Amino acid sequence: MILKLKQNIKGKNIRIVFPEGSEPRVLEAVAMLLKEDLVTPILLGEKKEILKMLENYNIDKTKVEIIEPETYSQKEEMLNMLKVIRKDKNTEEELRTWIKQNNYFGVLLVKQEYAHGMVGGALYPTKDIIKPAFQIIKTKENVNKASSVMILLKNNEIYFMADCAIQEIPTSDDLAEIAIQTANTVREFGFIPKVSLLSHSTKGSASGELVDKVKFAIKKLDELKVDFLYDGEHQFDTAIEEEIKKLKDKSPRFSGVSNTFIFPDIQSGNIGYKIARSLGGFKAIGPIMQGLNAPINDLSRGCTAEEIYDIVIITANQALKRG
Repeated sequence: MILKLKQNIKGKNIRIVFPEGSEPRVLEAVAMLLKEDLVTPILLGEKKEILKMLENYNIDKTKVEIIEPETYSQKEEMLNMLKVIRKDKNTEEELRTWIKQNNYFGVLLVKQEYAHGMVGGALYPTKDIIKPAFQIIKTKENVNKASSVMILLKNNEIYFMADCAIQEIPTSDDLAEIAIQTANTVREFGFIPKVSLLSHSTKGSASGELVDKVKFAIKKLDELKVDFLYDGEHQFDTAIEEEIKKLKDKSPRFSGVSNTFIFPDIQSGNIGYKIARSLGGFKAIGPIMQGLNAPINDLSRGCTAEEIYDIVIITANQALKRG
């Protein structure tokens, strides 16, 4: 999968901004990306510090752009744009403070279309990457709420898990929208989505409000007449093991196992993908944002340089599809 995505973006000069421009893992990933001519990096931070660190990673300083938000010459243009976007929601002093912060500054570069996308979160908590994206980039016109998806890779196995980072306690309608957004993402990466909405119950084996929430999400997808395969409510073993599915689900909507899993809340999703990564040996890429007007993607603070490399490749592909 990653090999094909790399071929899509090689030599296309897709500009990706990194708000943590002096972070060693980021620079290690940047060195790998530049070696293959995959993206043009924009590094935010203190120029003198970053230039010194580039030498440690054998990065040619002419191949990257370094911007210091504090001394940026076009801050007034950014401020005027922010005033239009935020209207009367913030004071001018607050907006000027935003411009000085790398996480907001990076999002603003994407909004201005100076950068095609942003990848951050190696040091920032998720909320400090996602909040500026919601405030400035905003969601697409037909999207009620943005969500996120994790991609799990191991040998020839590829799975998609949502939402593991954004929506804490989604409603039934939210779960249906997450399923739709995730199915679209799966298709964008060239796979056929086979979606299971997860629960601690399989087709009525348990009851209660938690189970009903997933059942109502399935009904919502039925009402919307979506054009992808979906089923539920499913326990995880039912969704992923064919023999167990045959035993537990007597009325399956599609044959075979699922490759896309919609968790009932952020806790189960976040725990689930981290179990797969830590105990199952899967590579976890993401969280990849869904439903925004431009690609802004978050990292786990425990990410490796290789994981940053992978999500930058995905972000660049999202930018390419956006045009």
